[in-house]
Amino acid sequence: MTGIIYCLENAAMPDLVKIGMTDRDLETRLKEISRPEGVPVPFTCVKAVRVDDAAEAEKLLHTAFGDHRINPKREFFEVSAQRVVAAMELTNGKDVTPKDDVTEDEESLKALQTARKRRTRFNFRMVEIEDGAEIKFKPDSTGEEVTAEVHSHNKILFGGEVTSLSRSA
Repeated sequence: MTGIIYCLENAAMPDLVKIGMTDRDLETRLKEISRPEGVPVPFTCVKAVRVDDAAEAEKLLHTAFGDHRINPKREFFEVSAQRVVAAMELTNGKDVTPKDDVTEDEESLKALQTARKRRTRFNFRMVEIEDGAEIKFKPDSTGEEVTAEVHSHNKILFGGEVTSLSRSA
C-alpha cells in the first residue's frame, strides 16, 4: 500500500521523535495529531517519504529503533531525528517533507515559534560528544577526579548505573 512514512518532532517533547505513517494527505495527518487538546504545540515534520509499502517501511523503522521506544503501544522513540532520517533515506522513496510548518491556526503557529525560542536542554549531541566517550570531572572540594561514560545523548553510565546528567550531579 503506497503511503507516507514520517519522522516528527515536538518542541514540548525535546528528546523524542514520532515515527509513523499515513495513507492520507500528510498535512491533514499533521493537523490531526497536533490538535491543541492533544499536545501543547504542533508537531513539526523532520522528514516525510512516499513509499510503495508504507506499512512495511514503518514496521521496519519501529523494529530498527525498537530499543529506543518509550511505550510499545505508542510511536515515540528516544532517538536522534538524524538517525531516523538516515534510515528513511534507505527506502529510496520520494521526499514529500513539507517546506513550511503545518498548523491548524495562527495561534498554534505562534505557540510553536515561541516554543522554538526557548532554550533546549543540554545533551551531548550539542557539543558533538559521541556515545561511549569518557568524561571526567574534577570537583573543587575534594580534588578527586570523577569519571563517567556517555551512554546516549542525555544519559551517562556513572557508578555502575545509567542515569541522567542532573540525577548524577
